[in-house]
Amino acid sequence: MTLAADGQTLIYVSETGRRVMRYDLAARRQLDDLLVLGADDPRGTYGLACTPDGRVLMATGNGAAIFAADGSQLKTYDITERRGWSRLQLSQDPTRFWLSNFFEGILQQRDVETGALLREHDIGRKFSLCGLAEVPT
Repeated sequence: MTLAADGQTLIYVSETGRRVMRYDLAARRQLDDLLVLGADDPRGTYGLACTPDGRVLMATGNGAAIFAADGSQLKTYDITERRGWSRLQLSQDPTRFWLSNFFEGILQQRDVETGALLREHDIGRKFSLCGLAEVPT
């Protein structure tokens, strides 16, 4: 889950689901879904992050995607050589995001605008990379 740029809308998924849901924390009510993946779409809904300007980044199992605040897809960052991309976190530098591969134990940092790979680290353990803590420098 992530908090939208408005500070009151929770954006969340049920892992490996098909929907990205929204909940208004101030009004305490469910909102319409942000997006629903089609039945023929090979992606799933995994880790989310919201950029300061309101766009939503999402891990998709096959990589990542970025959506406008209205749920329309802006870009996909497909990483076809590996599956298992399940965790996404905005970096302390909001022009970058972290993408984690649970299956392979790979952590990548990528550029938000281009999806370009900035760095990669193999933790040496498969089926164990679930979270990330970025320590301020």
